Amino acid sequence: RQASAAYHVSDDDPPFLVFHGDLDKTVLLDQSQAIEKAYKAAGLPLTLHILAGEGHGGTRFFVGEHATNLFNFLQAHLKPENKPGVTQ
Repeated sequence: RQASAAYHVSDDDPPFLVFHGDLDKTVLLDQSQAIEKAYKAAGLPLTLHILAGEGHGGTRFFVGEHATNLFNFLQAHLKPENKPGVTQ
């Protein structure tokens, strides 16, 4: 329980983006699915992308359509900083 992030979700956690390879043998897919379930139960935003045929990590998670998914997530969840003299 102490090692699973799913048991440490609280209502003040930030939005969470997860890319997980379905062939990952280091962190099993059920771990990402468990934290997704915990986030949903807490009413928090979590986006899980399961990458077919991929293992654990690497740059392939952030190129092509995955780069677009990352960009869209950041656009949706980051608020622009209000700086004096900057018009948005």
